[in-house]
Amino acid sequence: MTFKSTKNSHIAQSLAHRWYVIYESEITDKMIENQIDILSPNVKISSPNGVATNADEFIASLHRLPKNNRHSHHMKSFSFNEISENEGELAIDIVYQNENETGDLNAFKIHYDNKISFNGENWTFNEININIVEPVEITSFESAHHYNRVNSFAHYYLYLMEQLNGNAEPYKELFSTEGFEFVFSPNPPITSFEGFADWYMAIPNRIKKSSHRIENIDIKVENDNLYKVSIDMHWDSVTTDDQQMALDTRQECILEETGDRFPKIKEIKVVPADQ
Repeated sequence: MTFKSTKNSHIAQSLAHRWYVIYESEITDKMIENQIDILSPNVKISSPNGVATNADEFIASLHRLPKNNRHSHHMKSFSFNEISENEGELAIDIVYQNENETGDLNAFKIHYDNKISFNGENWTFNEININIVEPVEITSFESAHHYNRVNSFAHYYLYLMEQLNGNAEPYKELFSTEGFEFVFSPNPPITSFEGFADWYMAIPNRIKKSSHRIENIDIKVENDNLYKVSIDMHWDSVTTDDQQMALDTRQECILEETGDRFPKIKEIKVVPADQ
């Protein structure tokens, strides 16, 4: 087996899903702050509506969107080309849906060509190119907000997991401040961040390479603030003594929606897929 790193592909997919969320949400100061977080100050954004040459111009364009329209972005394909450890290119195909205030529906296939880079602290978009491919017929509007929120979380969570640097601090924002349970079967539950940090810091002692491929995500919206999520994934790794391992797992998650950069973990249970 030839090991293929997926770390930067995960951060790229997380950024892509985060990009769509602001269009699918009420545009608040908090949402704008979350969006600026994923944009280089001098990002160039080209679309059929015009060109923004920095983040401030893009944010100004958000305030010109019709107030009572609904938007959804359904990702159909994604590819990532790693240019270097700190930069990459994304090609994304989506189906965009719009419902205006009178209930009229429109939908289009849209293609994105994007560039991202690591600025020393965060990964951000440097360039976003948006092109309409063709119209699509739809008979009803289908929201993608929860799908994009959960996927942005899942890919960021795996990006951190594949760092293998023993630094658990970036995970802190992903856990509910009101308590959580993290179970990696057959180990006993972890219920504190300190316990999770101890578990995470020990991973590089056993594993030197790690990659995850998400096979399926099933999302059940319990209410506006809670998701029940089941993630099937394939894990490949190389141990510190150069043994290759592969495992199919299922991660059962309860995520809390707070409007922050990512939903928060209330519960994660990781078990072999055949259990």
